[in-house]
Amino acid sequence: MISAKLQTQINKYKKLPRWSSKFPPYIEQHYFDNIPVYFKDRINPENNYYATMPANSAKPNLIIIKFDNQIVFAEYKKKLLLDRLPLA
Repeated sequence: MISAKLQTQINKYKKLPRWSSKFPPYIEQHYFDNIPVYFKDRINPENNYYATMPANSAKPNLIIIKFDNQIVFAEYKKKLLLDRLPLA
């Protein structure tokens, strides 16, 4: 289930345009079921973090991707809620 707080954030960012590919984020964060699995900080590379999912593990119900703390992608139970990822 999606919390009311997360739904409010998704609704807020739905109104914004796609993230421009000309301006890569300083901080990129990926969450699976609210667990951080990827964190990239361009200014402080020592803070980068990446976790791999085992091949036979359960697929996450909730996927969130943030650029500079803005939600750019949200998917819940394979239903796309928000896609502001840059077009290549």
